[in-house]
Amino acid sequence: MQEATWVFLVTYLATQEEKSELLKTFQALDANGDGKLTREEIIDGFHRILESENPEEDADAILKQLDNNNSGTIDYTEFVVATINRKNLLSKERLETAFKIFDQDGNGYLTADELREIFNPGNAKNIDDEVWSQWIREVDDNSDGRVSLSEFKAMMMKLGK
Repeated sequence: MQEATWVFLVTYLATQEEKSELLKTFQALDANGDGKLTREEIIDGFHRILESENPEEDADAILKQLDNNNSGTIDYTEFVVATINRKNLLSKERLETAFKIFDQDGNGYLTADELREIFNPGNAKNIDDEVWSQWIREVDDNSDGRVSLSEFKAMMMKLGK
């Protein structure tokens, strides 16, 4: 839930200014302009920008950490999600905005049904209902079967540390 929320925050609530510098960096690394960073482009970036003793090893570590869809490359979204300033994006206002968007019935709590509808509309990916309930249990500190704003913030603030 934390990672899905993080991607949502980056995609929908990060400012254009925050993403602009990252886009410039990404484009500087993306030598062939295909919107993906290959291992070779990352290694080349280490040679041009950073002084690394073992750029091949560093590139492999970066790919392993950032390539969430296992494509063998890092796409722009993966890059931004990994490199954007977490503390700035995890502001009180942005977390409250995200929570309000997720809280579809406006009752001040997130339920498994609301999460399913936000992150998997119409059950498009056929994710088992138990997954959504498990996510709630992981964040639901007071065991009332739903996630309050304070529980949501506490979960997300763990990312900022």
